[in-house]
Amino acid sequence: MSIVALKKVSLCGVFSDKTLVLKELQALGLAHLIPFQSKDKALISPEMLGVDKALIALKYLQAANKKRHQVRQELGFDFNATITEILAVRDSLLALSEQCDFLEERIKEVALWGDFTLVEEGELSAYRLWFYRIPKQLMKEVKSSELTDVTHPNDISIKIVGYENT
Repeated sequence: MSIVALKKVSLCGVFSDKTLVLKELQALGLAHLIPFQSKDKALISPEMLGVDKALIALKYLQAANKKRHQVRQELGFDFNATITEILAVRDSLLALSEQCDFLEERIKEVALWGDFTLVEEGELSAYRLWFYRIPKQLMKEVKSSELTDVTHPNDISIKIVGYENT
């Protein structure tokens, strides 16, 4: 395989013959076609999909903060398995990064309520805990409601656990 300069090819023809003409042109072996946004996946060869994956893997490796030296030993090297492994590492790192972002945001959300551990659902029978931040101007209404610090016949109660002057 050799590397040659790319040349642009423009084709004119009847739209209904487009798929057939492109398949025949590719079959000739004189041009390698890459559709911009093709809905016809038959035009994309399996080799081209492998090249796309390899380019994605290469860009991922080149963007790494810590680069390692290239291994030049070809014995026992499986190109496709290496590409698959690189993409799997990239995907798992992305998933872990998203999980870390979610946990950091969740920690910020629950830090407001203090240091406690939520019980598992069902440990409090049918009771559930709901946490709300109520603006200061509405606290008078909450305090004057009949639900404050009293268990209601319909099992609804409100417990005020703290105040902020904000």
